[in-house]
Order: sequence, then C-alpha cells, then structure tokens
Amino acid sequence: MEIAELARVLKINLQSDKAKIWNRHSGEDATAEFLETDRMKSIPKRKSVFDQAAEAGVTDLYNIFYRFLSMETHGHNKMKHPEEDDPHMLSTMHIQGIGAVNRAIGHVGVRWLLHRERTDNESLRDVLGLNGTQP
Repeated sequence: MEIAELARVLKINLQSDKAKIWNRHSGEDATAEFLETDRMKSIPKRKSVFDQAAEAGVTDLYNIFYRFLSMETHGHNKMKHPEEDDPHMLSTMHIQGIGAVNRAIGHVGVRWLLHRERTDNESLRDVLGLNGTQP
C-alpha cells in the first residue's frame, strides 16, 4: 500500500475523531496541531480510476465495466420517479452489464487455460464488440 494512502486514511480518522495524536511528553491531545502540519496538508491527491484508464489507453473498457457497474455504488442508479420509470429497464441494464462481465471473464479464462496467454486490451475489446467486430 502506498504511504500517501495510509496518510489519507489516518487523516480521515483523525478528522472524524476516530483516532487521536497525543503529545508523548505532555500527554495532551495534539491531533489538531498534527492535522495542520505541512505533511498532512500536502498529501498528494490520488489519481482517479478514469485518469488511470486514460493513461493505459482503456477508457472504453473503463466506461463499459467500471463506470457502468459502479453506478449503484455511487448512488447513480436511483429512479427519479419510480411511479413513472420502468423498473424492468434497470434490471435489463444490470443483466447486460453482468453479461459483458461474464463474456470478458470467459475470454480471459479460455485464453489462459487453453493457450497460457494473457488477455490483451484489443482482444477484450473484440470480444465485447467495441472494435466494430462481432465476437
């Protein structure tokens, strides 16, 4: 785990009073003072998953898998008007996403088990029909 991530977790817990920093000489609570240090103020921002995908040249895979399948985690799948919206549409979208994940997992498994090959992004795009080809 990266040191910056550990520092970020510490900072979150200190800010929420789940952890404390104590002055070992005086025994006083030094949490506020510690949070004001340059070290705690300069924790580097983590790179977003989208930025990582862009660097790797796989934003299309990001948009198909991560963005789509994390909607619920981030609270973006709530129907605005349940009485007007079709709940079957949400189920259909989830089933399609699950189908894409299963197809990708199957592709990875076959390539490894039968050919001992690692899956590359282009073959995964082909399997999912993202290159304009049919799987």
